[in-house]
Amino acid sequence: MRIEKVLNASSIGVVFNAYCPVKGTGVLYGNDAARKLMLTESSIPLLKDEVGSDSRYNKSSEYPIREITLDSIKSALWLSLYGFEHIPKGYMDGAYHRSCILSELHNFDEVFVARPLANGWLETELPRSYFDVQDWNTEMWFSVGYKAEVDAMKRINALIERGIITNKSFKPVRIFEIEPKTPAGYFNYFIEHLTVFEDAKDKADKLFKRLKK
Repeated sequence: MRIEKVLNASSIGVVFNAYCPVKGTGVLYGNDAARKLMLTESSIPLLKDEVGSDSRYNKSSEYPIREITLDSIKSALWLSLYGFEHIPKGYMDGAYHRSCILSELHNFDEVFVARPLANGWLETELPRSYFDVQDWNTEMWFSVGYKAEVDAMKRINALIERGIITNKSFKPVRIFEIEPKTPAGYFNYFIEHLTVFEDAKDKADKLFKRLKK
């Protein structure tokens, strides 16, 4: 209950997705701050989905952003290894449907992306055990979707620069990536360490300071 209240009351926009494995469709959840920002800044829908009676959004808009509830939070945190028999309201972690939502943010000036993965295994050895291989599989699973999202945004930037896209709803976006140095490790996807978040925060703070100069 506390998480639900904090997210909905926040002045910072919060958006996350969930996935229905039966229908094969995703759904987007967000607070009022995110809903207002997205309606102001963008004209392209982020995620299309069947909107149920429990949804709360501006019906004149193209954004079916459902209200953040306790069940939606449980759904977003439900991993496949937890099983499929008791999925909260039929929805689970949205990463299984779409691991990164980035390409639609084409008319923001700057986008800061907290990458969950490193670009490669430069500072560690290549997979040598079963768990290393499973970690590698997870890394590749996330990276493929992420890179497609980034490439889509870069493609729009290139088309704007070449004068092919002239619609004012589109504008060049500066993309800033914040990423860990090394792979997180297979078990870190289920047991999260505070140091990971602290490291990301430190990198983000340094980036913000550099951009302010």
